[in-house]
Amino acid sequence: MQDIRVGFLPLECNEIPKHILQKAQEELGETEFVRTKCLNELKEKILNEKNLNCNTSTNFLLEFLRVRKFRIDSALALLKTYYKHRQKYASLYSSYSPKQTSKVMEENIINFLPSRNADGSAIYVARFGQWNPETLTFEDVLRFGLLCNEKALDNPSHLRTVFRYGTKAIHVINNNGIFSVLFTIIKPLVHKKMRDRVRIFQQLLNINCLNLFHGDNFSSLHQYIPADVLPTEFGGKQGTFQNEHFYSTIMDSEEEYVQRNKYGYMQ
Repeated sequence: MQDIRVGFLPLECNEIPKHILQKAQEELGETEFVRTKCLNELKEKILNEKNLNCNTSTNFLLEFLRVRKFRIDSALALLKTYYKHRQKYASLYSSYSPKQTSKVMEENIINFLPSRNADGSAIYVARFGQWNPETLTFEDVLRFGLLCNEKALDNPSHLRTVFRYGTKAIHVINNNGIFSVLFTIIKPLVHKKMRDRVRIFQQLLNINCLNLFHGDNFSSLHQYIPADVLPTEFGGKQGTFQNEHFYSTIMDSEEEYVQRNKYGYMQ
């Protein structure tokens, strides 16, 4: 059983330190007044969008406003991109619910760590080395990864606070010395369909960040993420890799995702 390390915020937290709130307010410009004003303006703009049946719940719209630092037109553009992707890649979203992605969950390939990093960032782990393509397709894994990130963003701690949402860095471990070189060479040769689907993941998760290759040098990784919040598989002190509580919150959200799937562009 993993514990929440003293001095580090849990993934789902009820109280956020004042210095993090202050930093987030400075970066996002989010106040109660700004939040209410931007939500109302965004809803008005959504009403003018033809053929778009959009989820206009406060929690859902705040996800897009925060990613775009409360720039309304930019948030609307991202919202439209989100629904266009769902329409264009219908097969990816056809089984988009916790129960329908439970096979990936059972393999414990993708999860969030129970504790956040020192700066308040949530730590998302994808153990692709544990992925067996014979039992799980790329779409299965990508679908569950998107679902996990949506759920993490939608948890109460994010809705009551102003954590900025975006990817700060991608850390690759247990890669051999030549992997980073081959990665650069092979990337342009990947099939276009596969590249397009990865691009969806990057756009929806606001990924535009530094890629760091650590190999098996965990001390290098620990310069960015302390061992105190990492599982033993990554040279950490938190026991084996798991977060059953987060998985449980996903499974409890089945109806929420069933309802979300009813929205989108009308044919």
